[in-house]
Amino acid sequence: SQHKYIDTVEQCIENGIPLMIENLQDDIDAVLDPVVARQTMRRGRTVLMKLGDKEVEYDPNFKLYLQTKLGNPHYKPEINAQTTLVNFCVTEKGLEDQLLALVVGKERPDLQEQAASLVRQLGEFTIQLKELEDNLLFRLANSQGDILEDIELIENLEETKRTSIDITEKVKIAKETEININQARELYRPVASRGSLVYFNIDNLSVLDRVYQYSMANYVYILKKGMDMTPGGPSEEKVPVEKRLNKVVDVKERVHHLIETTTFTSFSYIANGLFERDKIIVATQLTMAILKQKGELNAQEFGYLLAGPKRQGVDNPLPEWISDVCWSSIQALKEIEAYASLPDDIVGSAKRWKEWMELERPEAEPMPGDWKKMPYFQQLLLFRALRPDRLTNAVTEFVKNVIGAPYTKSIPFDLNKSFEDSAPGTPIFIFLSPGVDVAAAVEKLGAQMGYTSELGRYASVSLGQGQEPIAMN
Repeated sequence: SQHKYIDTVEQCIENGIPLMIENLQDDIDAVLDPVVARQTMRRGRTVLMKLGDKEVEYDPNFKLYLQTKLGNPHYKPEINAQTTLVNFCVTEKGLEDQLLALVVGKERPDLQEQAASLVRQLGEFTIQLKELEDNLLFRLANSQGDILEDIELIENLEETKRTSIDITEKVKIAKETEININQARELYRPVASRGSLVYFNIDNLSVLDRVYQYSMANYVYILKKGMDMTPGGPSEEKVPVEKRLNKVVDVKERVHHLIETTTFTSFSYIANGLFERDKIIVATQLTMAILKQKGELNAQEFGYLLAGPKRQGVDNPLPEWISDVCWSSIQALKEIEAYASLPDDIVGSAKRWKEWMELERPEAEPMPGDWKKMPYFQQLLLFRALRPDRLTNAVTEFVKNVIGAPYTKSIPFDLNKSFEDSAPGTPIFIFLSPGVDVAAAVEKLGAQMGYTSELGRYASVSLGQGQEPIAMN
């Protein structure tokens, strides 16, 4: 997007200057194809490279680096063959380790400082041992005559030995200290683990809508905000009054509060920027991810919930109140071990099942027979087969049961809270639907803070043709 960027490329090729092109999209400018493919030609002693409609002199020291922020870019096969791909994207485990340092640094800065100091110490010890070794080898290599008669060399050897033993002892003590520090830090790993899980869920939201884009820096800010709002710490200044405990709790309880508060703070922040239709989807994704991390999500059952397969060719014995489509779904569901007896039970207890099927809000009533004892997630599969029209409502109840009712409530737009998260370099963008005008809310907030048009501290500009000079001034 840079104006006349090809001139910069040409200059770098001719002078052998390394060049980096940042923020690439899926398509790479065709002008760069010969550069990426390293297509050169020789004229006499001169090596040339074609760049657009020009031939420029090629310096072998020239290097091209292409960088993209796309999470999963799809380039042409030739690009993959002609370049060396290096993936710098953080993994969930890698992010967990980074967030652990952040959480411990916030909760136990003394512990984090000890860990950092220990790393420095171990590094210094390693360097010191290497220097001693190099110095000894240098003296041995440059020793004249019989080394047994070289008093200075022998004294240096003895000194090196003493220092080496001393450093080895210090390293041993440092390693033991490191184990103790790591054990204390590991108490906070569940917070970092949940933080990593939430970030990767947020990072994948662009699949729902391309407008959902969140940076790592933005997420770290929200995570820190969530930690500040967690009750039970040394300071509860930023904790809402109704949630304050007015005491310092033990580490185990503190970690529980941290997980709950940071998760909901992150979710509520993201929910402010979601379309209403996507909020329950995002809450469900988060719930499923949490269950999967705990090892409580059966892959086969989850696959059925997503795909809703059907098994055709089996006669429907209850066509009066069960459609053929539902019966084929039931036949597919019985392939899962926990539901093997479902078709027979529906036929044998037809009256109870018919009553449940005809309920207006079946998700609010218990399942017939022993099926009500099933975990709520497994009950979702019954809704998928028998009452797909109520599946969304059943999923909402499921989210309430697993992570709490606040995740299913529509969070009203609060400009005051959004303003708290803004900064001179972090503006607020509000996506308006037809008939919605937030100008009054903005003016009201400005008046509360002393920013009014009467005082000359508030201005409203409608973007459009001829408005640039007004906006710039």
